[in-house]
Amino acid sequence: MKKISLKFFISKIILIIGISLFIFNIKAFADFTVVVLPDTQRLSHGGPNFKKLTKWIVNNKKELDIRFVISLGDMVDKDGTKDIQWRNCKAAIDLLTDAEIPFVPCQGNHDNKKINTYFRVKDFKSRRWSGFRKSIDGKSIECSYWEFEAEKNKFIVVNTGDQKYDEHSKQKKTAFATKAFNDHPEHIGIYVTHGSGSIKKKKYLTDYRVTEILRHCDNVLMTVYGHHGNIGSFYWQVKSYKEKNTQWGFMTAYTKGNNGRLKKEWSESWDLYKRNKWRAVVRLYIFRTKQNKVEVRTVDVTEFSYFKSDKINPPNGWTFDCKLKEE
Repeated sequence: MKKISLKFFISKIILIIGISLFIFNIKAFADFTVVVLPDTQRLSHGGPNFKKLTKWIVNNKKELDIRFVISLGDMVDKDGTKDIQWRNCKAAIDLLTDAEIPFVPCQGNHDNKKINTYFRVKDFKSRRWSGFRKSIDGKSIECSYWEFEAEKNKFIVVNTGDQKYDEHSKQKKTAFATKAFNDHPEHIGIYVTHGSGSIKKKKYLTDYRVTEILRHCDNVLMTVYGHHGNIGSFYWQVKSYKEKNTQWGFMTAYTKGNNGRLKKEWSESWDLYKRNKWRAVVRLYIFRTKQNKVEVRTVDVTEFSYFKSDKINPPNGWTFDCKLKEE
């Protein structure tokens, strides 16, 4: 029998203590958490980190009271036609399904209609706990809405996926999203899309259709985006026409390294990717009902650390206001 060295034993104890302190730091005063998965396209190629990412969520479901997980699109890479990538993606997400953690798939520009083969509407309908409510046509998961409750707060999540399609499709998606939000005025709204805008002079300019959805829906708290990986993370604000409510937009991707400030960090990440070990990153929105705040955190689950690039915009631990009900 192989002997375990004292040095090895001590290193494992230190690792366990470090992880425990890390989770405690996030959990302190947390009421519940919504998790988003920035573009997972690199992880779909293979390697252990896609499953490591979803396993981390499962392992922390109770500690962080995770109520919902949302994809930000680009679930797979290239043109979305490679079944091996979809199988890798599905295998990782199945860990969430097995733990009965609600999950919203989002279609990005690298995905295609195969999203409806691997994430079928009828499967979500059959799970009472999934929160799925309606698809735009009864069969397309990429344009749909979902509901969940946390403490005494009701939420509606509307997902329109990537908006880079023909004008008719955009009009239908815009009408679907606007109606879903306005039909649920007592719900806190979260709008999910992949990337409908552009970056100019470090400012995010939203697609006018996205802006129209937000301005005509007073109950939207925030929009979550992916796609623009060269920024890492970014945020912006819109005010609704009627109630003048502030609505936050958060772009989170972490897939490229064009930004000079991230160059060294991402060159290291690219070396990891080539060895099928691309970092697994999650964005946490931690809702604090007593403070009426939402705390924004991004975690590199491969290292159990806060992601360095979040020092740029917004910083880790940054908060914004949200009117919440207490249990």
